[in-house]
Amino acid sequence: MMRYQLSLFFILLNVYLLAQDEKTEVQKLAETASNPVAPVGKLIFQNFTHTGSGNTWSNTLLVEPVIPLMINEDIKVINYGIIPLETNYTGEAKISQTHLGNISYQGLMANRKPISLGENGHLTVAVGPSFVMGTSTNERHGTWNVGVALAAIYHHKSFMGLVNYSPSWGVGGSSIDQSMFQYIFNYTFKTGTSINTQPMMMKSEAFVGDTKWLIPVGGGVGQMLPFKSLPMNVSFNVYYNLVRPEIMQHQEWQFNVNIVCVLMGKNKY
Repeated sequence: MMRYQLSLFFILLNVYLLAQDEKTEVQKLAETASNPVAPVGKLIFQNFTHTGSGNTWSNTLLVEPVIPLMINEDIKVINYGIIPLETNYTGEAKISQTHLGNISYQGLMANRKPISLGENGHLTVAVGPSFVMGTSTNERHGTWNVGVALAAIYHHKSFMGLVNYSPSWGVGGSSIDQSMFQYIFNYTFKTGTSINTQPMMMKSEAFVGDTKWLIPVGGGVGQMLPFKSLPMNVSFNVYYNLVRPEIMQHQEWQFNVNIVCVLMGKNKY
């Protein structure tokens, strides 16, 4: 009798542990929203506000349409467009200026079938061209650049890690080279709540002074809102600008609001 009871106990324990590994629908949807190479259409709004000591601040709103294209059974291309709207406020002169920034594009070609790494681990690698168009309505900042985008995305159950590096070089008479580097660590709970860090680091020859890097550190939280008509993931992050160019010497803090609208498609990883 004791043997049957022990057998039943271990069977129930295994069922419980298996159920713990099963993901909820809102959790799957949240992971799809946070996955940059998911084969789904998205519309992303990212708003960055830089502020700190002094009465000077800047705000950048990025509108990012994401359009996936399935090439064949092995390859997919994720097309990213980035449209920036930039506002700068100078407290001493009490001047606020808003202008269109340089529109950019990335075309990430990635493997559709992730590479298995250990138990429950999956790796996706991506590479593709990147372009920066000199569309800025601020005459001093209009530059044309051509470059490459490199990314690696690792998934393990509810954890995602990403590294993205995109260097570009000035063309068409522009001598301004710039690079963007981003790492993302994201963990999503069954409720669709997530904790993450996803700082965007930048090096640009356009920065005035000896310091050419902007390096923020910090993190934040997000929540998936599974609306039937338009599911969206909303996150809020706070970063400290550990290294910043001289033009941003008073802008110590960075506040980021990120809204990801999932438009179409389904995602496995």
